[in-house]
Amino acid sequence: MKMLHACDIVWSMHPRTAARLDRLRAATEPFGVFTAGDAARHGISRSLLPRYVRNGTLLRNTFDRTIYRFETPAEHESIVDAALIAGPEAVASHVTALRLHDLTDLVPEADEFTLPRARRSRRPPAPLKFHFASAPVPAEDVASVLGVRVTTPARSLVDVTRSTGRLDQIERGISEALERGLATPRDLVSAVERSHLTRNQRTWFLRKLEAASTSFARTAE
Repeated sequence: MKMLHACDIVWSMHPRTAARLDRLRAATEPFGVFTAGDAARHGISRSLLPRYVRNGTLLRNTFDRTIYRFETPAEHESIVDAALIAGPEAVASHVTALRLHDLTDLVPEADEFTLPRARRSRRPPAPLKFHFASAPVPAEDVASVLGVRVTTPARSLVDVTRSTGRLDQIERGISEALERGLATPRDLVSAVERSHLTRNQRTWFLRKLEAASTSFARTAE
């Protein structure tokens, strides 16, 4: 499908405005997601954005009316919007992180993000869910997917082990992470050691990791 640029829109638009929209599109590639503030910095008045939504040039986020995009989001791209809503300190985590790493079929009711506990007074806007940690997520536990800061596969699997009863998904995720090279046994053990899993959860996780590692080693022979 041919991608339309602002200058292709048939309704009347000042050429200068069309050029500014095209520059904004280029600056926000590959997903074309931006805030009203981003638009203003490119010379596009906030007061004009609702008009562009009405005529189909732009789409507006349902849950945060200050976030816009140029096209309907593809699979997982809605998380890019959610990350903008959550803010720069937020890290996509738990089931949302597993989805970004393609390690689960679960679809959370709300996209999940981890923030420092100092921000616990902040109420998450729908459809977001916040988890609060005693300190910012350490750099070794943070990766980037679709330009979104997200917990690593190892950290994500451990987080979901602690927060959900869907252990079948964790078992599958451990195996797939090893098979696809997204995590090593050492990565997963280190994530467990840094976690707040209960003793039973640690024991269960490490047993499943041992079984998955053995199976992976046999397959690789």
